[in-house]
Parts: sequence; C-alpha cells; structure tokens
Amino acid sequence: MTIKVASWFLNKNFSQNERYAISTCDDAVIERETEKALMVVFRTEYGTIRTWLPKSVATVEQAAPPVEEIPQQVIEIGQAVEHKTFGSGVVTGIEDGVCTVRFGKATKRILATALTVA
Repeated sequence: MTIKVASWFLNKNFSQNERYAISTCDDAVIERETEKALMVVFRTEYGTIRTWLPKSVATVEQAAPPVEEIPQQVIEIGQAVEHKTFGSGVVTGIEDGVCTVRFGKATKRILATALTVA
C-alpha cells in the first residue's frame, strides 16, 4: 500500500531525511484509524517512521490486484459456436470482431466475445 502525504504537511512536520524516506516509501501500513486521522507506519530502507496523519493530508493508494490473462479463442468461418441467448449456430462470416452466425433459419451479427466455441 502506498500513502501519499501533502507536501506542505511533510515540510512542516518532518526533517529533510524523514520527508525523503516517507515520499519514497512503498511499504506503509495503517496501524490504527480514527474518524479524522490515521496512525501510519512507514517501513523504509532507512528505518521505520510511525506517525499520526490527518486524513485530509493523506491519500491511500491500494496496489492493483494482478490481472489474469483470459485465453483468446479462435473463431473461424464454418465453426460451430454457442450463444447464451440464441443457442447453437455456425459462423458464416467474420469482420472486425463481429461474426455473422446462422442459428437455424435466422442469421445474426454478433460480437465474437459473446460466442463460445462449441
């Protein structure tokens, strides 16, 4: 978790070395929280800094969860596909990610992402 602190608050309350350590810290933990303040522990390569921060000067940034790759399916003309509303069909054409699919007697243009390979 990263906690960004307003520069005016850092300048007013911390030494130059502490300001540098806090501003470059990527390992911060909120130890306690009240209605208006956070008890934050900054674990830096220079040591640990524990301090209360008013919520008005702190911005908490959560690390984004890792994104899982979704395997891409290959759809080709003549291939049997499934659609959750229209059921089973056969691809009769593909253009710019839009498939033309024959479902029995009806033909529909559908985004390729809405289809699964049968």
